[in-house]
Amino acid sequence: MNIQDSYKYDIQDLVDQILDASKNGDNDGITDLLSKGIDVNASGDDGETPLLVASLSGKIETVRLLLGKGACVNSREIDKMTPLACASLCGYADIAALLLDNGADIESRDSWSNTPLILSCRGGFSDLAELLIDRGADINSPDYMGFTPIVWSSWNAFRMITELLLANGADIGVVCDKFHDNNVTCLDYDADIWKVESIQELIITKQPQNIKFLDEKIGILPSLKKKYGL
Repeated sequence: MNIQDSYKYDIQDLVDQILDASKNGDNDGITDLLSKGIDVNASGDDGETPLLVASLSGKIETVRLLLGKGACVNSREIDKMTPLACASLCGYADIAALLLDNGADIESRDSWSNTPLILSCRGGFSDLAELLIDRGADINSPDYMGFTPIVWSSWNAFRMITELLLANGADIGVVCDKFHDNNVTCLDYDADIWKVESIQELIITKQPQNIKFLDEKIGILPSLKKKYGL
């Protein structure tokens, strides 16, 4: 190993150390490594930075430290995920709020065109979804298949998130045209009767202007028609 290769090896070892410290919330270790000249935005083999790792690991005080040291709030790894996307994937609303306060892009997209809101709705994280909506996230923004947040929440029967999306004007008629060459909407869920009744009732109560569309699209359950006098 020549001197140049040895230098590269030593630097990579220090990068690995700061990534591990960020994952484990070792703020003293991070501070020590930064004092040795390691870049706060140094990245691993897959493009992961200390801030990305800390956000994915739920280490809010480490996130706070790294931001204070100049970490790039919108850094991306190999799949184009940002720290906010990482926090959203795991449901860390407190970290998401901190990142947003420091300029995180609320509409960032990963390699599959998922936004932070889509990730939170897929995961069933209602507090995080509410935060993102309150901060101005686009509730009708689709992923690469055309799936919007309400398609994911309704398909997974996440009632609280679906109710939240409907109350904020989510479009129940948006067509996802890249799913196995089929045109589907949030109404095209499986035949689970609880899911059908739950989603239909939410639409009736939260978006009464779409009752006719709902009935024409799949037919409102007789029990709900009787309950709401439809």
